[in-house]
Amino acid sequence: MTAVSVDSNNSVTSESSITFHDSWLPDNYHAVTTIDTELFQQVVLCNTQVLKILKGLPREVHHDATIERIKFKDTDELVTKDIVEVVHSDGRKFTGGVKDGLPHGEGTGYRENGNEEYKGHWSEGHWHGEGILFDENGNKKYEGHWSEGKRHGEGILFDENGNKKYGGHWSEGKRHGEGTAYRENGNEEYKGHWSEGHWHGEGIEYYKNGNKKYGGNFENGKRHGKGIWYSWLNGKEEYKGHWSEGKRHGKGIEYWAHGNKKYDGNFENGNRHGKGIEYYKNGNKTYKGDFSENKWHGKGIQYFQDGTELHGQWVDGEKHGPMKRIVTETYNMGEKI
Repeated sequence: MTAVSVDSNNSVTSESSITFHDSWLPDNYHAVTTIDTELFQQVVLCNTQVLKILKGLPREVHHDATIERIKFKDTDELVTKDIVEVVHSDGRKFTGGVKDGLPHGEGTGYRENGNEEYKGHWSEGHWHGEGILFDENGNKKYEGHWSEGKRHGEGILFDENGNKKYGGHWSEGKRHGEGTAYRENGNEEYKGHWSEGHWHGEGIEYYKNGNKKYGGNFENGKRHGKGIWYSWLNGKEEYKGHWSEGKRHGKGIEYWAHGNKKYDGNFENGNRHGKGIEYYKNGNKTYKGDFSENKWHGKGIQYFQDGTELHGQWVDGEKHGPMKRIVTETYNMGEKI
Protein backbone atom coordinates (compact mmCIF):
# COMPACT_ATOMS: atom_id res chain seq x y z
CA MET A 1 0.00 0.00 0.00
CA THR A 2 1.43 3.40 -1.00
CA ALA A 3 1.92 5.68 1.98
CA VAL A 4 2.29 9.45 1.94
CA SER A 5 2.08 12.42 4.26
CA VAL A 6 1.68 16.18 4.04
CA ASP A 7 3.96 18.66 5.79
CA SER A 8 3.06 22.11 7.11
CA ASN A 9 3.50 23.56 3.59
CA ASN A 10 1.10 21.02 2.11
CA SER A 11 3.99 19.29 0.28
CA VAL A 12 3.41 15.58 -0.37
CA THR A 13 6.14 13.08 0.50
CA SER A 14 6.19 9.26 0.66
CA GLU A 15 6.73 7.54 3.99
CA SER A 16 5.55 4.53 5.98
CA SER A 17 2.20 5.76 7.26
CA ILE A 18 -0.59 8.20 6.55
CA THR A 19 -1.70 10.82 9.02
CA PHE A 20 -5.50 10.64 9.27
CA HIS A 21 -6.84 12.50 12.29
CA ASP A 22 -10.22 11.50 13.84
CA SER A 23 -11.26 9.92 10.55
CA TRP A 24 -14.28 8.04 11.78
CA LEU A 25 -15.63 10.92 13.86
CA PRO A 26 -17.04 13.15 11.09
CA ASP A 27 -18.06 15.92 13.48
CA ASN A 28 -14.47 16.15 14.74
CA TYR A 29 -12.49 16.03 11.48
CA HIS A 30 -8.96 17.46 11.57
CA ALA A 31 -7.38 15.61 8.66
CA VAL A 32 -8.50 13.04 6.12
CA THR A 33 -6.25 11.05 3.81
CA THR A 34 -7.24 8.60 1.09
CA ILE A 35 -4.90 6.71 -1.19
CA ASP A 36 -5.39 5.39 -4.71
CA THR A 37 -2.21 3.57 -5.69
CA GLU A 38 -2.95 3.99 -9.41
CA LEU A 39 -4.05 7.64 -9.49
CA PHE A 40 -2.11 8.67 -6.37
CA GLN A 41 -4.77 10.70 -4.60
CA GLN A 42 -4.35 12.40 -1.29
CA VAL A 43 -6.92 14.43 0.62
CA VAL A 44 -6.08 16.43 3.74
CA LEU A 45 -8.65 18.31 5.81
CA CYS A 46 -6.73 20.98 7.68
CA ASN A 47 -7.68 22.69 10.93
CA THR A 48 -9.09 25.51 8.79
CA GLN A 49 -11.57 22.97 7.35
CA VAL A 50 -9.94 23.32 3.88
CA LEU A 51 -8.90 20.21 1.93
CA LYS A 52 -6.25 19.94 -0.78
CA ILE A 53 -5.93 17.05 -3.21
CA LEU A 54 -3.08 16.03 -5.49
CA LYS A 55 -4.34 14.26 -8.62
CA GLY A 56 -2.16 15.61 -11.38
CA LEU A 57 -3.14 19.11 -10.24
CA PRO A 58 -4.43 20.17 -6.80
CA ARG A 59 -8.22 20.09 -6.32
CA GLU A 60 -10.04 21.68 -3.44
CA VAL A 61 -12.50 19.64 -1.37
CA HIS A 62 -14.88 20.48 1.45
CA HIS A 63 -16.68 18.83 4.38
CA ASP A 64 -20.44 18.69 3.79
CA ALA A 65 -21.80 18.97 7.34
CA THR A 66 -25.35 18.17 6.26
CA ILE A 67 -24.38 14.60 5.36
CA GLU A 68 -21.07 14.42 7.29
CA ARG A 69 -19.09 13.50 4.18
CA ILE A 70 -16.03 14.82 2.27
CA LYS A 71 -16.68 16.08 -1.27
CA PHE A 72 -14.63 17.50 -4.15
CA LYS A 73 -15.49 21.19 -4.32
CA ASP A 74 -15.52 21.47 -8.10
CA THR A 75 -17.71 18.41 -8.80
CA ASP A 76 -19.41 17.84 -5.40
CA GLU A 77 -18.63 14.10 -5.75
CA LEU A 78 -17.84 12.08 -2.63
CA VAL A 79 -14.21 11.31 -1.80
CA THR A 80 -14.05 7.49 -1.67
CA LYS A 81 -11.28 4.91 -1.58
CA ASP A 82 -10.95 1.24 -0.75
CA ILE A 83 -7.88 0.62 1.41
CA VAL A 84 -6.08 3.01 3.75
CA GLU A 85 -4.03 3.12 6.91
CA VAL A 86 -5.05 5.80 9.39
CA VAL A 87 -2.86 7.05 12.25
CA HIS A 88 -4.50 9.45 14.72
CA SER A 89 -2.63 12.17 16.55
CA ASP A 90 -3.23 10.34 19.86
CA GLY A 91 -1.70 7.11 18.54
CA ARG A 92 -4.86 5.28 17.57
CA LYS A 93 -4.77 3.61 14.17
CA PHE A 94 -7.09 2.04 11.63
CA THR A 95 -6.28 -0.22 8.70
CA GLY A 96 -8.86 -1.46 6.24
CA GLY A 97 -11.51 -0.40 3.79
CA VAL A 98 -12.86 3.12 3.46
CA LYS A 99 -15.98 4.48 1.81
CA ASP A 100 -16.84 8.16 1.60
CA GLY A 101 -13.93 8.96 3.90
CA LEU A 102 -15.11 6.53 6.61
CA PRO A 103 -14.04 2.98 7.59
CA HIS A 104 -16.17 0.54 5.61
CA GLY A 105 -15.86 -3.20 5.04
CA GLU A 106 -13.23 -5.32 6.73
CA GLY A 107 -10.83 -3.44 8.98
CA THR A 108 -9.02 -3.23 12.30
CA GLY A 109 -8.95 -0.39 14.82
CA TYR A 110 -5.99 -0.10 17.22
CA ARG A 111 -5.69 1.57 20.64
CA GLU A 112 -3.08 4.15 21.63
CA ASN A 113 -0.89 1.36 23.08
CA GLY A 114 -0.88 -0.49 19.75
CA ASN A 115 -3.20 -3.30 20.81
CA GLU A 116 -6.18 -4.15 18.66
CA GLU A 117 -9.44 -2.59 19.81
CA TYR A 118 -11.83 -3.95 17.17
CA LYS A 119 -11.37 -6.34 14.29
CA GLY A 120 -14.10 -7.16 11.83
CA HIS A 121 -16.67 -5.52 9.63
CA TRP A 122 -17.44 -1.79 9.49
CA SER A 123 -20.18 0.25 7.84
CA GLU A 124 -19.88 4.01 7.35
CA GLY A 125 -17.54 4.40 10.31
CA HIS A 126 -19.43 2.08 12.67
CA TRP A 127 -18.70 -1.44 13.88
CA HIS A 128 -21.33 -3.31 11.90
CA GLY A 129 -21.63 -7.02 11.16
CA GLU A 130 -19.38 -9.72 12.58
CA GLY A 131 -16.50 -8.48 14.71
CA ILE A 132 -14.34 -8.88 17.81
CA LEU A 133 -13.83 -6.24 20.52
CA PHE A 134 -10.64 -6.37 22.64
CA ASP A 135 -9.85 -4.76 26.00
CA GLU A 136 -6.84 -2.50 26.61
CA ASN A 137 -4.61 -5.50 27.29
CA GLY A 138 -5.52 -7.16 24.00
CA ASN A 139 -7.82 -9.77 25.55
CA LYS A 140 -11.01 -10.69 23.75
CA LYS A 141 -13.96 -8.85 25.33
CA TYR A 142 -16.82 -9.54 22.89
CA GLU A 143 -17.22 -11.62 19.78
CA GLY A 144 -20.33 -11.55 17.66
CA HIS A 145 -22.65 -9.33 15.71
CA TRP A 146 -22.80 -5.51 15.71
CA SER A 147 -25.17 -2.90 14.32
CA GLU A 148 -24.10 0.75 14.02
CA GLY A 149 -21.50 0.41 16.76
CA LYS A 150 -23.68 -1.49 19.23
CA ARG A 151 -23.84 -5.18 20.10
CA HIS A 152 -26.83 -6.48 18.18
CA GLY A 153 -27.69 -10.09 17.35
CA GLU A 154 -25.90 -13.17 18.61
CA GLY A 155 -22.71 -12.61 20.57
CA ILE A 156 -20.48 -13.73 23.44
CA LEU A 157 -19.17 -11.46 26.23
CA PHE A 158 -15.94 -12.43 28.04
CA ASP A 159 -14.52 -11.36 31.40
CA GLU A 160 -10.97 -10.06 31.90
CA ASN A 161 -9.68 -13.63 32.34
CA GLY A 162 -11.14 -14.80 29.03
CA ASN A 163 -13.99 -16.73 30.63
CA LYS A 164 -17.41 -16.61 29.07
CA LYS A 165 -19.62 -14.09 30.91
CA TYR A 166 -22.69 -14.08 28.65
CA GLY A 167 -23.71 -15.85 25.49
CA GLY A 168 -26.88 -15.10 23.59
CA HIS A 169 -28.85 -12.40 21.87
CA TRP A 170 -28.31 -8.62 22.03
CA SER A 171 -30.34 -5.61 20.92
CA GLU A 172 -29.13 -2.01 20.80
CA GLY A 173 -26.14 -2.88 22.98
CA LYS A 174 -28.14 -4.65 25.68
CA ARG A 175 -28.80 -8.30 26.45
CA HIS A 176 -32.18 -8.96 24.92
CA GLY A 177 -33.87 -12.21 23.94
CA GLU A 178 -32.64 -15.69 24.82
CA GLY A 179 -29.29 -15.85 26.57
CA THR A 180 -27.17 -17.34 29.35
CA ALA A 181 -25.12 -15.57 32.04
CA TYR A 182 -22.14 -17.39 33.58
CA ARG A 183 -20.36 -17.13 36.94
CA GLU A 184 -16.59 -16.77 37.34
CA ASN A 185 -16.30 -20.52 38.02
CA GLY A 186 -17.91 -21.26 34.64
CA ASN A 187 -21.25 -22.44 36.02
CA GLU A 188 -24.43 -20.96 34.65
CA GLU A 189 -25.96 -18.15 36.72
CA TYR A 190 -29.09 -17.55 34.65
CA LYS A 191 -30.53 -19.06 31.50
CA GLY A 192 -33.61 -17.75 29.79
CA HIS A 193 -35.17 -14.61 28.40
CA TRP A 194 -33.78 -11.07 28.75
CA SER A 195 -35.20 -7.62 28.10
CA GLU A 196 -32.99 -4.52 27.87
CA GLY A 197 -30.27 -6.09 29.99
CA HIS A 198 -32.54 -7.59 32.64
CA TRP A 199 -33.77 -11.11 33.35
CA HIS A 200 -37.29 -10.84 32.02
CA GLY A 201 -39.76 -13.58 31.12
CA GLU A 202 -39.26 -17.31 31.58
CA GLY A 203 -35.89 -18.31 32.98
CA ILE A 204 -33.84 -20.44 35.37
CA GLU A 205 -31.56 -19.10 38.11
CA TYR A 206 -28.74 -21.27 39.50
CA TYR A 207 -26.75 -21.52 42.73
CA LYS A 208 -22.95 -21.14 42.58
CA ASN A 209 -22.56 -24.92 42.75
CA GLY A 210 -24.63 -25.27 39.55
CA ASN A 211 -27.82 -26.56 41.20
CA LYS A 212 -31.11 -25.03 40.18
CA LYS A 213 -32.17 -22.17 42.46
CA TYR A 214 -35.34 -20.84 40.86
CA GLY A 215 -37.36 -21.64 37.77
CA GLY A 216 -40.20 -19.44 36.58
CA ASN A 217 -41.02 -15.92 35.59
CA PHE A 218 -38.93 -12.75 35.97
CA GLU A 219 -39.66 -9.08 35.47
CA ASN A 220 -36.92 -6.43 35.22
CA GLY A 221 -34.38 -8.71 36.87
CA LYS A 222 -36.60 -9.84 39.76
CA ARG A 223 -38.65 -12.97 40.39
CA HIS A 224 -42.17 -12.00 39.46
CA GLY A 225 -45.18 -14.17 38.64
CA LYS A 226 -45.31 -17.94 39.04
CA GLY A 227 -42.13 -19.74 40.01
CA ILE A 228 -40.46 -22.50 42.03
CA TRP A 229 -37.64 -22.03 44.57
CA TYR A 230 -35.34 -25.03 45.03
CA SER A 231 -33.29 -26.13 48.04
CA TRP A 232 -29.54 -25.56 47.82
CA LEU A 233 -28.89 -28.83 49.68
CA ASN A 234 -30.99 -31.43 47.88
CA GLY A 235 -32.44 -29.62 44.87
CA LYS A 236 -36.02 -30.32 45.95
CA GLU A 237 -38.83 -27.79 45.77
CA GLU A 238 -38.82 -25.44 48.75
CA TYR A 239 -41.50 -23.01 47.60
CA LYS A 240 -43.97 -23.07 44.73
CA GLY A 241 -46.28 -20.19 43.94
CA HIS A 242 -46.50 -16.51 43.14
CA TRP A 243 -43.80 -13.84 43.43
CA SER A 244 -43.74 -10.05 43.21
CA GLU A 245 -40.66 -7.79 43.06
CA GLY A 246 -38.42 -10.71 44.03
CA LYS A 247 -40.49 -11.76 47.06
CA ARG A 248 -43.03 -14.47 47.73
CA HIS A 249 -46.35 -12.75 47.24
CA GLY A 250 -49.81 -14.22 46.70
CA LYS A 251 -50.83 -17.87 46.83
CA GLY A 252 -48.01 -20.33 47.50
CA ILE A 253 -46.84 -23.54 49.15
CA GLU A 254 -43.71 -24.13 51.25
CA TYR A 255 -42.27 -27.64 51.66
CA TRP A 256 -40.21 -29.49 54.26
CA ALA A 257 -36.88 -30.90 53.06
CA HIS A 258 -38.36 -34.40 52.63
CA GLY A 259 -41.18 -33.07 50.43
CA ASN A 260 -44.22 -32.76 52.73
CA LYS A 261 -46.10 -29.49 52.88
CA LYS A 262 -44.89 -26.99 55.43
CA TYR A 263 -47.29 -24.14 54.70
CA ASP A 264 -50.11 -23.64 52.22
CA GLY A 265 -51.66 -20.21 51.96
CA ASN A 266 -51.14 -16.56 51.25
CA PHE A 267 -47.92 -14.51 51.26
CA GLU A 268 -47.27 -10.80 51.27
CA ASN A 269 -43.83 -9.20 50.72
CA GLY A 270 -42.11 -12.50 51.44
CA ASN A 271 -44.02 -13.27 54.64
CA ARG A 272 -46.91 -15.59 55.49
CA HIS A 273 -49.79 -13.16 55.60
CA GLY A 274 -53.53 -13.74 55.34
CA LYS A 275 -55.25 -17.13 55.31
CA GLY A 276 -53.09 -20.22 55.53
CA ILE A 277 -52.41 -23.67 56.93
CA GLU A 278 -49.23 -24.73 58.72
CA TYR A 279 -48.13 -28.39 58.88
CA TYR A 280 -46.00 -30.69 61.04
CA LYS A 281 -43.25 -32.61 59.24
CA ASN A 282 -45.43 -35.75 59.27
CA GLY A 283 -48.09 -33.94 57.22
CA ASN A 284 -50.56 -33.25 60.04
CA LYS A 285 -51.89 -29.74 60.52
CA THR A 286 -50.27 -27.44 63.07
CA TYR A 287 -52.41 -24.35 62.60
CA LYS A 288 -55.17 -23.13 60.31
CA GLY A 289 -56.29 -19.53 60.22
CA ASP A 290 -54.97 -16.00 59.92
CA PHE A 291 -51.30 -14.98 59.65
CA SER A 292 -49.53 -11.64 59.81
CA GLU A 293 -45.83 -11.30 58.99
CA ASN A 294 -45.16 -15.02 59.58
CA LYS A 295 -47.02 -15.11 62.92
CA TRP A 296 -50.38 -16.54 63.90
CA HIS A 297 -52.51 -13.46 64.09
CA GLY A 298 -56.30 -13.34 64.15
CA LYS A 299 -58.80 -16.15 64.25
CA GLY A 300 -57.41 -19.68 64.04
CA ILE A 301 -57.22 -23.28 65.16
CA GLN A 302 -54.15 -24.92 66.68
CA TYR A 303 -53.83 -28.67 66.19
CA PHE A 304 -51.99 -31.09 68.51
CA GLN A 305 -50.59 -34.48 67.61
CA ASP A 306 -53.02 -36.22 70.01
CA GLY A 307 -55.98 -34.82 68.08
CA THR A 308 -56.76 -31.94 70.45
CA GLU A 309 -57.79 -28.66 68.86
CA LEU A 310 -57.54 -25.16 70.32
CA HIS A 311 -59.92 -22.58 68.82
CA GLY A 312 -59.54 -18.85 69.45
CA GLN A 313 -57.71 -15.62 68.71
CA TRP A 314 -53.96 -14.99 68.36
CA VAL A 315 -51.99 -11.74 68.41
CA ASP A 316 -48.38 -11.74 67.20
CA GLY A 317 -48.21 -15.50 67.65
CA GLU A 318 -49.58 -15.50 71.21
CA LYS A 319 -52.99 -16.70 72.45
CA HIS A 320 -55.31 -13.79 73.11
CA GLY A 321 -58.59 -13.98 74.99
CA PRO A 322 -60.73 -17.06 75.76
CA MET A 323 -59.88 -20.33 74.02
CA LYS A 324 -62.08 -23.31 73.23
CA ARG A 325 -60.44 -26.72 73.58
CA ILE A 326 -61.88 -29.63 71.61
CA VAL A 327 -60.69 -33.14 72.43
CA THR A 328 -61.23 -35.87 69.89
CA GLU A 329 -61.46 -39.37 71.34
CA THR A 330 -61.30 -42.49 69.21
CA TYR A 331 -63.15 -45.70 70.08
CA ASN A 332 -62.91 -49.21 68.71
CA MET A 333 -65.74 -51.65 69.43
CA GLY A 334 -66.86 -49.42 72.29
CA GLU A 335 -63.40 -49.22 73.82
CA LYS A 336 -61.51 -45.94 74.00
CA ILE A 337 -58.25 -46.06 72.19
